[in-house]
Amino acid sequence: SNRKFPDSEKLCFTPELLEQATAHPVAMHRAELLSGFGKILDLGCAAGGDLTRFALAGSQVIGLERDELPAALAEHNLTQLGLSGEVINAEFPCELPDFDVLFVDPQRREKGRGPSGSKRRWDPAEFPPRPKDLRPLLNCKAWAIKWGPGLDLDYQTMTAEGALLEGMSRDDYELQVVSWNGQVREAL
Repeated sequence: SNRKFPDSEKLCFTPELLEQATAHPVAMHRAELLSGFGKILDLGCAAGGDLTRFALAGSQVIGLERDELPAALAEHNLTQLGLSGEVINAEFPCELPDFDVLFVDPQRREKGRGPSGSKRRWDPAEFPPRPKDLRPLLNCKAWAIKWGPGLDLDYQTMTAEGALLEGMSRDDYELQVVSWNGQVREAL
């Protein structure tokens, strides 16, 4: 975990949550992009890897996590780093607190067999939270959705009926493909 987070000796993750957490340099890049827009809601914050990076970049943060253990770890990790923030243990869709910025890392893995005990989903319509549930939330000041770089990132696909960015024009969003250490890590 030292390669993933420079402050890893203070953080707690399960092996699976650590594997799925975004590496510090990539998460800080995103956190700096979103800082200055207001309070960030990390929808599905898991153990708080991204949540803590948003707070380190100076943003007010709220994490929402459906599973009790990751929610407790996210709260612990904020506290261990001396960062303020709130973690809510609830399942989306639910009543959300006030926020200015939305960050979502849809669950692209499902429990199953494989080296890490999970397998990738390839149909974005099946990612929890589903695109149809996220679209109404995109009317905030800023938003970022972590997307698998192996998914079809074509404009027609991303804005088609039922897709995450349905009906948006090319001027309504920016697509970033982020690499680190010579590997493509995410589309955002």
